[in-house]
Amino acid sequence: MAEDFETFWKAYPKRPACRDKMTARLLWDGERRLNDGSFIDPSMHEQIIEGARAYAEIAASNEFRWNECRWLRAGAWEGSIEELAERRAEEAVRTDGRAYRDAYHAWKAREHDAGRLGTREEFELQVARGRPVLRVVG
Repeated sequence: MAEDFETFWKAYPKRPACRDKMTARLLWDGERRLNDGSFIDPSMHEQIIEGARAYAEIAASNEFRWNECRWLRAGAWEGSIEELAERRAEEAVRTDGRAYRDAYHAWKAREHDAGRLGTREEFELQVARGRPVLRVVG
């Protein structure tokens, strides 16, 4: 089990400021709950490691990257990697002013390319409703 965690830790793409190995280890060992209230079962370890490897492939080209603990808590190994990257980018847009501005300008350019005149209010309405305003290309 300790070897499995170390394999996961090495496979997951980390940013230097986001290393929280102790909390990730508690989640891995089933000592902390995931967002849905469940715990990580040891039978899931291989699936999680494979998910971390797949996430590492797309995270290298994406500045919006979840840290290990948030990724584990969300059970992100179970979903589509592209959906996860887009969800993380959307989350960053809502919490980071610079990312919000950049996303707005990218959205505005897409609207213009599509022949539409999108307003900031439309953009903010899409963000508030949780609709995707970014498209992460991997």
